[in-house]
Amino acid sequence: MSVKLSVQLCSFNRCDLLKRALEALFAQDLPKDQYEIVFVDDGSTDETFVMAQEMAKTAPCRLKVLTKKNDGLPRARNVGIRQCEGEIILFMDDDTFADPALLREHVEFHERHPKAVVQGWVNHIEELEPKGPRTYKLDDYSRSFFWTSNVSVRRKFVNEVGGFDEAFQEYGYQDMELGSRVKKLVLQRYVNNKASVSHYKPPKQKKDLPRML
Repeated sequence: MSVKLSVQLCSFNRCDLLKRALEALFAQDLPKDQYEIVFVDDGSTDETFVMAQEMAKTAPCRLKVLTKKNDGLPRARNVGIRQCEGEIILFMDDDTFADPALLREHVEFHERHPKAVVQGWVNHIEELEPKGPRTYKLDDYSRSFFWTSNVSVRRKFVNEVGGFDEAFQEYGYQDMELGSRVKKLVLQRYVNNKASVSHYKPPKQKKDLPRML
């Protein structure tokens, strides 16, 4: 059976979070032969690359592990895109943890809507093991046409616009810029809150301010 969906994610020096993200993707209710994970290590100096290679040996689905020098997320994304074989690409981050139905919800939505960008629910959490029921927060809302914490689109459309702009070197905005070009292909953006992930964002501290600026 051909691969229906490729999950593309990148990481830099966040081994523990990436491991959790990969484990959640292994536990999907979509048949394992219908999806693959394409991971790009963006030149990590911790155990990220070795850990991912070890996980690939026993992964229940295909896990491709790539590495490159640390020269920016847009370039890492493009390296991953070139290795994707699925009809659909789902972009995620290394600190987003998929619900078991995530991939199936994305696939089924695209089967109903051939020219779609599907944005799933990104539920922000401040603890890795949050207590109590999941609740919607203002941080979960985004007007962005293309938000790579949890968004899918057919691979042919990403290739048609040439992938991510590698001129972006700082954090953020490269996904919004790609979305502006994808939107010109007359694609419709849909929100599917059943396609959900938990996005780990610990509370900001004073020491984080210079980096954020």
